[in-house]
Amino acid sequence: MNGLLTDIIQSLDKEEIRNFKLYSTRIQTQQEKKLLYLFDRIKKDNFDEYADELVTELFPNSGKNPYYRLKNRLIEDLEQSLLMLHRTRHEEFQLHNLLLLARIFIYKSNFKTGFHYLKKAEGLAKKREYFHLLQIIYDEIILLAGSYKKIDPEDYIARRTAVLQEYIANRQIDDLIAVIQYRLGRRNFVGKNKEVTDALEQAMKNLDVASDVLRSPTTEFRVYKCVRNLLLQKKDFKSLQDYLLETLDRFERGGMFDKANHESKVVMLSWIINTLTKNRFYRKSLEYTEHLRKALLEFDKLMYPKYIWLYYQSQIINFSYLGSNDQVIRLLEDLQKQKQGELNHYQRFYIPLNLCSAYYSGGDLDKSLKSLSMLLTKEVYGNLDPNWKLRISILEIMLHYECNDLNYAEGRLQEVKRIFRTTLRREGYERDKAFLQILASLLKYPDALSRKREKEKVAGFIAGSPSFEVGSNEVVDYAIWLQALSDKRSYYDLLLDSSAMGTK
Repeated sequence: MNGLLTDIIQSLDKEEIRNFKLYSTRIQTQQEKKLLYLFDRIKKDNFDEYADELVTELFPNSGKNPYYRLKNRLIEDLEQSLLMLHRTRHEEFQLHNLLLLARIFIYKSNFKTGFHYLKKAEGLAKKREYFHLLQIIYDEIILLAGSYKKIDPEDYIARRTAVLQEYIANRQIDDLIAVIQYRLGRRNFVGKNKEVTDALEQAMKNLDVASDVLRSPTTEFRVYKCVRNLLLQKKDFKSLQDYLLETLDRFERGGMFDKANHESKVVMLSWIINTLTKNRFYRKSLEYTEHLRKALLEFDKLMYPKYIWLYYQSQIINFSYLGSNDQVIRLLEDLQKQKQGELNHYQRFYIPLNLCSAYYSGGDLDKSLKSLSMLLTKEVYGNLDPNWKLRISILEIMLHYECNDLNYAEGRLQEVKRIFRTTLRREGYERDKAFLQILASLLKYPDALSRKREKEKVAGFIAGSPSFEVGSNEVVDYAIWLQALSDKRSYYDLLLDSSAMGTK
């Protein structure tokens, strides 16, 4: 088991490491050199802090006590470095720093300056509704009033009393959320929404939460988000679907949505649409896509600019799996023409990517390659993450193979293997690596699918592939593509067969 020092060091990101190195080299002494040496041995060489080898290297003739002192000093330096780096990263961190500054000046009997920092902390805490910290701030101010006569303690006692009610209500909500997370996180609901509802009701009954707090929109929305995220983490998409649908209906009947929380309604609809699609209820997903369109027109199109692409995406993916590929192409082509000057980086990637897939599904390889070429421009391809770059590059090889442009496909394959050599060695890329090996065989042997060894490789890859998953990052599913080649069938027909469950 790793010790505290090892855990801290291994958790550091590049910025935190750089900041620590700068912090440690502010004074050049033999002690600092040993600190950095110990740090590098743990971070770069994966030594555990309890390794006897480290003791021998650093203090060959002094035993373990000097080493333990060095370890503790390194922990202290790391702590100070992290505190300095992150002191302004979050407003709650800033509040703690203001409180600390106030206490320092009060300790020095500089009451005026100490009060200044307490008032500054009060303003920030009120703005962000940090009621737990407001209690501490008011306690400090009331205590300071005994030494600094310019403070009216009655004023701040009244403020503390008023905030206390908010604090109690928020604490009750926090307690409720913690219990829900614990209880739901330990249970398996096997797709039964009633079990989720019963577990929620039981958690609420067992806690002493005021009825007005339970019924407040703040509590309702926080409980909803908590349950939603837990069911997603558990990958219980059936329970998630039922819970989302029931919650939307309950919120709408209860008049929970208004202009102030309209975005929450739009986001809830997006979760419903995506979950229904994930569960292969494409027609029902399209019904809620229309619900989303209407919601985006509400309040003078308040959320329209931010979420209209979600509406288009929902149409595209659901029409695709319902066999309406021509409708998908028309929609994407219209978007490309109408929105050309308004597209952001994501949309300049999303439209040609889906056009490439739709044209391929429709058997138009020339247009598919033309759309793919739009993704390979420096402006688009250069801004993609390595995962997408690899997938797009593999797709390019697949399409050129089908166009019988074998020399180009072979050259591109070698280039991809060289460029992504490091990526393909990482965990999670085994499938891509295996598929590239099969592509190499297909390019090497014109009759590869008739050769026993190659046929076995292809059959093994297909058999070992996970079940088709809606929303996969494989633009053209590798296993379905290989099956289509082997069976001499349409890729899109096989795709529809694989995604057909739950289409009612």
